[in-house]
Amino acid sequence: MGFHLHCGFKINNYRFTSEKLRRDIRFVMFSDLHECTHGKENEGIFAAVRRIKPDFIAIAGDMVDAEKIGNCEEVMKLLRALAEEFPVFFGVGNHERFLLNDNKKLPAQKERFKRGLEGSALKLLRNESELLEDANICITGLDLPLWYYRKTFLELLDVENLEVFIGKADTDRFNILLAHDPDHFKAYAGWGSDLVLSGHVHGGIVGLGGNRGLISPKIRLFPRFCAGRYVLGSTSMLVSRGLGNHTINFRLNNPPEMMVVELNKSI
Repeated sequence: MGFHLHCGFKINNYRFTSEKLRRDIRFVMFSDLHECTHGKENEGIFAAVRRIKPDFIAIAGDMVDAEKIGNCEEVMKLLRALAEEFPVFFGVGNHERFLLNDNKKLPAQKERFKRGLEGSALKLLRNESELLEDANICITGLDLPLWYYRKTFLELLDVENLEVFIGKADTDRFNILLAHDPDHFKAYAGWGSDLVLSGHVHGGIVGLGGNRGLISPKIRLFPRFCAGRYVLGSTSMLVSRGLGNHTINFRLNNPPEMMVVELNKSI
């Protein structure tokens, strides 16, 4: 892993190999922008992605804010522009879920978000999958009900419940799971993910060195899965520190980040 600074965020690099892959792939992953900006009209993000020239972009949720003061037009403009140049697979976080399953709350923000999706090349994956046949990759986006994000208690998924949402994994393919909340890593691994892409924890707000952080959005101290790479059996999980802030508008020793992931076929 290596990194360099760019426009206020780090670009961290990761590499994986698998005999399931039919060709080498490079992609960009980010999450949790929460309508923050990096340069005018997020030109910092756009320029970084253009320079990397990925095969696709994977988003692990919470690019928008489900708030009365939210205005997602700028971030949707960024995502639409990126999707004109690169395939963009958009996984759902709790904020997108709230807007899409809105019970008559935040109608203006919901309308802005839906309008941003309409007519765009963005691939919003709500418990759906996309196949990259030439690489033998299956990308699945998990859209969890909001009760899994409650601060008052932690209800962990098991494999059986996960399969209710996304079905069984085709383990002959290299499975990438866009799963916003990393707390359910055991279920993601048991389902058959080769690589899980998560966010949600914002690096723990205050970085404590390595991949350790102070507090999660669920108001839990020292979250187990905070930032960086984790391994369980044959499954790896990357947890993004996110590109923005929400609720606790503060970071210490915990810069925003973009991830660049290299997938190499085994020789």
